[in-house]
Amino acid sequence: MSFKEKVKRWIKKKLGIVEPHVNTIEDYRKLGVTIGEGTKIYQANINAGHGFLVTIGKNCILSSCTILSHDGSTYMALGYSRVGKVVIGDEVFVGIGSVILPNVTIGSRVIIGAGAVVTHDIPDNSIAVGNPARVIGTYDDYIEKNRKLLETNPRYETYHAYKSDEEKADMVAKIDGIIGFDK
Repeated sequence: MSFKEKVKRWIKKKLGIVEPHVNTIEDYRKLGVTIGEGTKIYQANINAGHGFLVTIGKNCILSSCTILSHDGSTYMALGYSRVGKVVIGDEVFVGIGSVILPNVTIGSRVIIGAGAVVTHDIPDNSIAVGNPARVIGTYDDYIEKNRKLLETNPRYETYHAYKSDEEKADMVAKIDGIIGFDK
C-alpha cells in the first residue's frame, strides 16, 4: 500500500467513514467494537472511527440502524467533536432506522422501535420508541402479549426465502388486518 493510500485510509478512519465492505461482525470487531456472542447485525452503520467506544452485548439483533459514538456538531466551532460510549446490553433488538447517539446505555432485554432516536439511557426490560425515544412499556409485557397472539393468530413455519407461491398467497389472505407470525 502506498503512502498516499495509507493517508487516505487514516483520514477515513478518523472521520468515521465506513468502507462498503465493513458490514460483518468481524469487520466491526477489527475496528474495536466489542460484540457479544450470538449477536446478529443486519446492514447497520456503526461509527467506524470511534468503534472502540461501542459495546454490544450477547444475543442482540441490530437491523439497519445507526450507532454513533461521536457527534461532529461542535467541530466547526470548537475544533473538536463530542465523543461518548455506547453500551448495549444483552438480548436487545434495535429496529430499522433507529439512531443511537453517543453517551447512551441501553439495558438488557430491551426493544428499540423502528425509527427511534435514542438520546438518553434506556433501562432493562423496556420498550422504547419515538424521537426522542421514550419508554412505553416493559419487554416482559410485550412478549407475553405476543405469546398469547401466537396461540391464536396465523403461524408460518417455512422461512420466508423458501415459501412457495401458495404459502405466500395463504399468508396474504390470512393476515389481512391482523398480526401473524413467521419463522
